Amino acid sequence: MPSKALIDVATMPHSMCHSTAFGVEEMESVVKMDLVADHIRGVIETIAPHDSVEHFEFLRI
Repeated sequence: MPSKALIDVATMPHSMCHSTAFGVEEMESVVKMDLVADHIRGVIETIAPHDSVEHFEFLRI
């Protein structure tokens, strides 16, 4: 699982919970893990051709 994609998802509700310091009314956030998982899968599918064992073996040749 690409950790940066998961960190990006986690920072959104965190920012919303700490927005009052910036004059933004605090909002409740709901994290839908099935949609988070879809996002992570999409990131993996995007980087897979460039991050696969086959790709790195090809580069080694």
